[in-house]
Order: sequence, then C-alpha cells, then structure tokens
Amino acid sequence: MEITDYDQEIYQKALPWINTYNSEKGVAKTIQVIRKFKIFAWRVIEQNKDHIIMVKDSELATLFIPNKDVIDKITLQNLICKAGLQITEFFSTV
Repeated sequence: MEITDYDQEIYQKALPWINTYNSEKGVAKTIQVIRKFKIFAWRVIEQNKDHIIMVKDSELATLFIPNKDVIDKITLQNLICKAGLQITEFFSTV
C-alpha cells in the first residue's frame, strides 16, 4: 500500500491530536493510536515493557506498537499500512 501526497496532507492538517511541536517529526500519543485501532476491530492481546501487541481476527497481520508515550510519524504510517488501512481512512473515523 503506497502512501500518497494526499495522505500526507491529510495526516499533517486534519488531526487535532497530532502534535507537530517539531516541524521535522509529527508525533501521536500512543493511547490515542490504540483507541483508533480499536475502532477498526483490532484488540490488545499482550502488553509488555517494550510493545503493545494488537491483533484482528480477520487479519493475518499483528501490530507491534511501541509502549512509550508517543509514536513518531513514520512508525504510525507503517502501523496504519500494516493494518491494511489508508491513512485517510484511519484519520477520518471518529
């Protein structure tokens, strides 16, 4: 799945919970990312000091979300793509 310029624009402009305090790197709070994946039927199956592991019954993929306060932009984009979602789809869902 390819990330388009339009996806990048949506990512940068449409999210009130993205903190762009550093213009080079946007970050999102991990808890908000987990809540967002839960909307798409992903569920947490394990949590340790390094990662939060999420699965979805209809997907073969497993998401390994870093267990820290924030997730950087590139990691978030990779997680969204691994989940089989478009960035616009991920962020347009309430």
